[in-house]
Amino acid sequence: MGEIVVRWGNPEDRGRITHILRLNSMPARNVPKWTYIVAEERGEVLAVVGYRTRRKRLLLGSLAVDPWAGEHRFAVALYSGAKDLTREMGLREVWADSDDKREYLLEAGYHRRVGGWRVDTMLPFYEYEELPKSGWRRVLFLWGAPSVPFFRAFRT
Repeated sequence: MGEIVVRWGNPEDRGRITHILRLNSMPARNVPKWTYIVAEERGEVLAVVGYRTRRKRLLLGSLAVDPWAGEHRFAVALYSGAKDLTREMGLREVWADSDDKREYLLEAGYHRRVGGWRVDTMLPFYEYEELPKSGWRRVLFLWGAPSVPFFRAFRT
């Protein structure tokens, strides 16, 4: 088996995306409206998931996999790859609302939240390659705190 490559879809993939959607009994009329993340093996697109971007988040649509390719491998690769691609875009989180793909989402690191499945794309502080130069990120890095509590300590 070849390695699965997850990437942003491009206009040349439209025919293959339409074919995969039809194989999964999904309407292909939405192909021009949505943009897609595709998973390919040996240069052939075998799985797709539609997405939209909203304020600092990527919203995933329905997953479609070529029935002869093996859904599990491609679903986990797509959901994991969506997290990496979203990090490259500078967005903070990925949301998926598909409860029928629960086991794939869990395996890819998503957590159940009100409104769907969510994964944070921010790197933990211990994964930064070097110490931030200044500011609050440096202080948090030295403390090792994963998040900043934003609340009023004293009321006036």
